[in-house]
Amino acid sequence: MVNASIQTTTALDGTQEVRARFDLSEVEVKGAAHAVGVSRTEQFRHEELSADDVVAMRDLTALADELTALAGHNSACTVDLSPARLVALRDTLYVFVADRDEQGFMRDDDRDAYAVAQQLAGPLADLSADALRAALDSAEHAGC
Repeated sequence: MVNASIQTTTALDGTQEVRARFDLSEVEVKGAAHAVGVSRTEQFRHEELSADDVVAMRDLTALADELTALAGHNSACTVDLSPARLVALRDTLYVFVADRDEQGFMRDDDRDAYAVAQQLAGPLADLSADALRAALDSAEHAGC
């Protein structure tokens, strides 16, 4: 992960939007897409989902779809996420690694994604903290 930045823009109506942008290598975006997809499936394998579970599953599905589409380009790419999506990515990669550590084994298909998730953990945590600070600062300046 390189070129990480937080950008705050002001819309015509005066509202501010915070976005996190960073570049991922081809291997990183494929690993992240795999990890998010697998984690989503594992997390929501319940027979019965609450309304909150359905909303969380939809958010992870959208994130997984976005990363899978980027991985389909077979090249490095720039990822542009809202603070909420960035935190979801950070948390999902964390759970992916923690689950495999807890199990003590992993499928061969998960090995590359596991290495990518471990590698991205620190930078995503730092970027998430910066994005949340920027979002809170922009809300404070807007009088919220």
